[in-house]
Amino acid sequence: MNVTFTLKDGRTETVQLGAHIIKESMAALYQSLLDPDATHDDVPYNLVKIIAKKHFPQTARDTEKLICCCHTSLDSMSPSSSLIEALQEAEDEPDMNGFELFDRYVHTKEVTTGKGVTKTMVDFFNDLVAGFKKMLGFNLVAPLDYISMVSTE
Repeated sequence: MNVTFTLKDGRTETVQLGAHIIKESMAALYQSLLDPDATHDDVPYNLVKIIAKKHFPQTARDTEKLICCCHTSLDSMSPSSSLIEALQEAEDEPDMNGFELFDRYVHTKEVTTGKGVTKTMVDFFNDLVAGFKKMLGFNLVAPLDYISMVSTE
């Protein structure tokens, strides 16, 4: 998704809102929790907040919810459209906090695999973890005790 904006000198620029800008914006949002006086260039660091202020004003006032929207969007193969969807959902659900929105996304969003199989995100990631553990098990002589303890299976 492209975002076009006007600079102070009147020139317009267009940037692609993708994972890189979302990650940089999320980092600046995290930093603002620790250092509210920190300043950053608007692009890429403040772009998500600027978009939220213009189109999702209620959500823009909640830094933690903005961070969760960014994080949610990065769990998608199309982060820019997922970000806008997450911001809209956050705006439509003002009583839900960011974690609740993320949790609902993870448990209701479906993923279509390369083989055309549709799974919930939870099942998809559990399958990825199981495959990783299986491959690791073939390559390591040590048991996978710690990995098994932290996995959700």
